[in-house]
Amino acid sequence: MNKLLFLFLTFSLCCYSQIEKNKEKLSNSLKNYDIKENETIIDNLKNLQIDSINDIPTSLIKFLSKKFPNYKLPTIEDYAEGWKPSADNKNLPFITSSDFNGDGYLDFSIFLLNPQSKELTLFVFLRINSGYKYFILGNYKNVKKIEMILSVEKKGKWDAAEETIDVLNDGILVENFIESESIAFYWDGEKFIKFLFE
Repeated sequence: MNKLLFLFLTFSLCCYSQIEKNKEKLSNSLKNYDIKENETIIDNLKNLQIDSINDIPTSLIKFLSKKFPNYKLPTIEDYAEGWKPSADNKNLPFITSSDFNGDGYLDFSIFLLNPQSKELTLFVFLRINSGYKYFILGNYKNVKKIEMILSVEKKGKWDAAEETIDVLNDGILVENFIESESIAFYWDGEKFIKFLFE
């Protein structure tokens, strides 16, 4: 009886040990897969901040790396001194998100920087089914340091010196923190319209 019990315990320990080794191999292979995929994405968007991966869906990161290989996401070092976080954008002044066209999907507005040409471009990416449709809202040449931050301008009444408009969806607010100027963009059902705050 003792020999039988001894054999049973030995067999059980061997099986348990093999199961644990297999779990560890599987876990390591999954970790390596995730790291390789993220490294590829990061390599395609040069100098991508790790924090920004958490704020941008992987599907959009892949779209950006394929569609705009000469651009990168700005870093905080690309910004002029004096920028302050906004209420809805505490860490990343070059990105904001909301449902800009009212279709129920989360959309993104992002500044992308071309390091070679020093060109800064303001994009909006509207979620369309499983992909994105993009619009260029602004293009700024010879940018030495970025002086603009993005945030959401909430839907409702927007007032300027000579007009008031009623905006149905959240808009994109671009604030120049050096010159104290603000412009916004809103969706009119077909395209984005520029609105100058005074």
